[in-house]
Amino acid sequence: MTQQHGLTWGALDFVSETPTDAGWLIEAVAEGASFGNPEPVVEIVQSLLTDGALAVTQRWDNREITMKLRLSGVDGDAIAAAEAALMAEVLATEKSPLVWTPPTDNAAVTVFDVVNARLDRDYEGWDDDEVLQENRYFLLTLTCLPFARTEEKTVVPALSSGSATVTVIDACTSFTNWTASFLGLTATSSGSTGGYVYGQGTKASSAAIALSRNFPTPASMGGDTYLRITVQASHAGTYSAYYEAHSTSGQYPLTLAATRTSSIAGAVDHYYYAPVVGGGTFTNLLVYIEIPSGGSATAFLRVHEVARTSSIPAGRQQSRTASVGGSAPTQAAIRVYDSSALGADVLVYTSRNTAWQVAMRTYRTMSATVTADTAMVSGARNDLSTPMHFEIPADVFTRGTYALVARMNVTAAATLPWTVGGIAASGASFFSVKQAGSASLSTTSGYQIIPLGTVTLPTLDVEGDQRVKVEFVTATASITVDEVWLFSLDDGALTWVKNPYHGVESLTWVEIRSPELGAARPSVWGGKLTNRSDGVCIDLFCESFGSHRFSPGEMQIFTVCTSTETAKSEIEFYPRYHSHVQDD
Repeated sequence: MTQQHGLTWGALDFVSETPTDAGWLIEAVAEGASFGNPEPVVEIVQSLLTDGALAVTQRWDNREITMKLRLSGVDGDAIAAAEAALMAEVLATEKSPLVWTPPTDNAAVTVFDVVNARLDRDYEGWDDDEVLQENRYFLLTLTCLPFARTEEKTVVPALSSGSATVTVIDACTSFTNWTASFLGLTATSSGSTGGYVYGQGTKASSAAIALSRNFPTPASMGGDTYLRITVQASHAGTYSAYYEAHSTSGQYPLTLAATRTSSIAGAVDHYYYAPVVGGGTFTNLLVYIEIPSGGSATAFLRVHEVARTSSIPAGRQQSRTASVGGSAPTQAAIRVYDSSALGADVLVYTSRNTAWQVAMRTYRTMSATVTADTAMVSGARNDLSTPMHFEIPADVFTRGTYALVARMNVTAAATLPWTVGGIAASGASFFSVKQAGSASLSTTSGYQIIPLGTVTLPTLDVEGDQRVKVEFVTATASITVDEVWLFSLDDGALTWVKNPYHGVESLTWVEIRSPELGAARPSVWGGKLTNRSDGVCIDLFCESFGSHRFSPGEMQIFTVCTSTETAKSEIEFYPRYHSHVQDD
């Protein structure tokens, strides 16, 4: 069974059998037609391989679509008019996309973005068809972006934020209806203690732990949007969560929406989109972690609480996970917005590495007294009258260069020395290879975001659960720390908008746009109106101008807005595919 085939370019229909009112027809001939292919740009990497070479695809270049066109008409004037219609599309400043409706039933409409066009006559010489039947043949060559796309854009909805209503599904104070499963561990045990359920054991290499909760009376989401699972583990492995809906069989993966530092020391709140919508129920929940090889022999997984909530807690800094659809890289717009001012500083960071959550206060192991402060981005502050240390599992980093950035209040000019290096899982002393630097800090007017330097992480290649340690080794009360971040400059991108007119021209929305047709470079736009009709380019306000990339799958979007706790974020994009669009 097939659907009606279609192939159009702007005002031209290449498969219609009905002449235009002017008496001409342009038809695509199947013979010799080609949709072309994206062209990989490959870099050969020198290595010590005895034979062969390493090759890395850096990017994808344009594809060329070629079509043989037959022009016919009631007379010569009609054929000339057909040629003129073709040339109008070829010469258009903004080229129309080529839109293809495959004849296969239920096949989605596929769009190719055209960046250049060429029209050739007499490319194969005349033939009897031209001479005797008075048809004319042309070769149309369209240079297009590498990947096909959908007709309509997709918007990944903004996260709900604000005051959350939390309903506890399981307080995890009893191991009843829980089971533990182990892979690659010995001397295992499980149970409940200290307000959590757990599974733990001794490992020799890589391992896995799963904790599964059965609900004899099916658990309901009660119309809430998110399922919150509060977890803690001995290792920075890879978390997964699954559910089983009522009256179905088999486990289905949950989709991670965001993470937050838990009020429970050492734990993290994972927010997943509701496994079932409305008043639907589920009968089983499984939390699973893959633990890397190496490191200490003891491994554990703890679940402190399972709850449902209407929204994700507000915060001046927010981390979310968004899913980019399609099967090929695409361009996108990232929007951060609120009904009130975003603040003097807006940070937007994206990365394919969802394991590394860039805010470091949660990894603090030593500092002067910490004071809770809701006016802070992190929700707390401390001075540097004593050194401040952070310890981070090394396996959450992808190798590359990272920017060390902090939000601080400096009341007297000072020098801030820092050291970054690797430490063993069971120790506090640096390995011999480490990096050190210092930042000369001038007096600030209140809290300011300050770049402190760049480091290569991890400082040593590691396998297992070694850690990266960051030390501020100063001892001065004139520096007060709000938050510290490590932004990857290789597998991530950071855009930092610093609004010098905050309070006078307070931005309520910022939009970061990828390069696209008609705009050869990325740009940042912003404004004050909630309907975003007052947009102006604010590139000149950018202290950092990252090139954000959007590939299929999960990506992290981390935002900081210094004046509001309720900012929302979303991405808008065309899902792209190699050549055939999938109808989601």
